[in-house]
Order: sequence, then structure tokens, then C-alpha cells
Amino acid sequence: MTEALCILFTGRSGAGKDTVGRGVARELRRRGHACALVDAASVELHLEPGPAAIVWCCGLLTANGVTALVTSPAPTRAVRERLRAEMPQLREVYLDIPGNLGTARSGERDDGYEEPYAPDLRVPTYDRDAAASIAQVVSFLEVQGVAPHDPPHPSEQATESHP
Repeated sequence: MTEALCILFTGRSGAGKDTVGRGVARELRRRGHACALVDAASVELHLEPGPAAIVWCCGLLTANGVTALVTSPAPTRAVRERLRAEMPQLREVYLDIPGNLGTARSGERDDGYEEPYAPDLRVPTYDRDAAASIAQVVSFLEVQGVAPHDPPHPSEQATESHP
């Protein structure tokens, strides 16, 4: 059985949080793993804004065996540290894009994002396509015991010969 975790996709504007989060969710579902994509902005529209709403939502999901994939800039280290302190099952995936590229993609001057000191996984998204970033995250989740290893396609399995 695989473990349910809360995966926080964090990074500057334009780093690909939504794109990578959706791709990882699609791959986990293809492998038969229960997961839910949690857009922090949408959660905060329906609940009191702030980390407490994300903690409550993700706690509910993970307690029921569903991996929560949270796409949120969580722009400050203090917010991310609070989330981590309140959710021991949280893994921080930092989608790394240089500030000048992120602001150019998003149209913002400075998004005030504070890079994490020690994320659980750092994924550079500025020099590769989304598929490579998604594959890196899924590989990490396999090691974490979240994503079941992708079994080989039946046509790839060796056939045994019997005498």
C-alpha cells in the first residue's frame, strides 16, 4: 500500500506549479493512486484565507488515504515552515525558475518570493519541458512510497519458455 502525503508545489510566478501539479496528478491517477489537486487560491475562496485552510483541507484528504497535491506559491519561508510544522506528511517541491524569467512569464515585476532553504525536491523548470519536470517529481514520489512504480507494459515483459 502506498502512503498519502501532502505535496506542496511552490515557486515563483511562472515556474509551472499548475502545469506540473496537473501532470503529476494525471500520472498518479493512471497508476491507480488516489490524489486530489488542491489549488490554494480556490481553497481560500471557500474557507478563511491562510495556511490553516490548506492544513485543514490536506489533513482531511491524507487522513482518508488521498494524496493532496497543493499548487501554491506559499511565497514566504514563514508560511512554508508553518505548513510543514502542522503537517508532518508535507513534502515541499520547489519549482525553480530564476526571478527574471518568472517575472517575465507572469508579467509581474517582483513577486516577493523567498526561495526555500532546504526543499524536499528542487526541480529546475526553466531549462526543460513540463514532461521532464513531471517525471522528476513522479520519480521522487516513487522513492517516497507515494507513487506505485509503473509496472512494465505486458508487451515489454519477457515471456518464459517452458519445456
